[in-house]
Amino acid sequence: MELLDRPAASAAGAVRAALIELTRVVDVLQSGSLDGLDDHEVLAVFQDLEAQRRRMPTVDHRLITELDCRGTATKLPARGTAGLLTELLHVDVGEAKARVRAAGVLGPRTSITGEPLDPLYSATAAAQAAETISEKHTRIVTTIGALPHHLDEDTVASAERTLGDPGRGLTTQRPDPP
Repeated sequence: MELLDRPAASAAGAVRAALIELTRVVDVLQSGSLDGLDDHEVLAVFQDLEAQRRRMPTVDHRLITELDCRGTATKLPARGTAGLLTELLHVDVGEAKARVRAAGVLGPRTSITGEPLDPLYSATAAAQAAETISEKHTRIVTTIGALPHHLDEDTVASAERTLGDPGRGLTTQRPDPP
């Protein structure tokens, strides 16, 4: 039995170690001196930090998907996964529901037979994991779920790629009035 427990214990230890390291890194970034950096280096730190910030929702997607698959909310006195997140993370219901919706379309999926499946919006999920689009940009792209249902998969996939491609110059900012 001890051999069976090792992978789980190893995975738990690796996740715990990663969180300890993340905490340490954030502590350094919060309190470390920036005096030795020139303007370009400060800008580069800001860009690197933003890149990591853009990747963090992908971790949310994995965790929320895992909670859903395990039925954790039903094991606890929570009203679904969004209710569980509201209580656990002390976030408002709207934010919790938005995170669950995002995980549903951008997170990993599994078929009924247990095979891994790509996210529903795989191009957007990949762009988010690659830090090329922001969370706000991701929310805009995922509104393509409101497209008419008679559109074929290729058209919807093309719309997703077009909206999610930061190289096309699309922005989440509203244009200034003329």
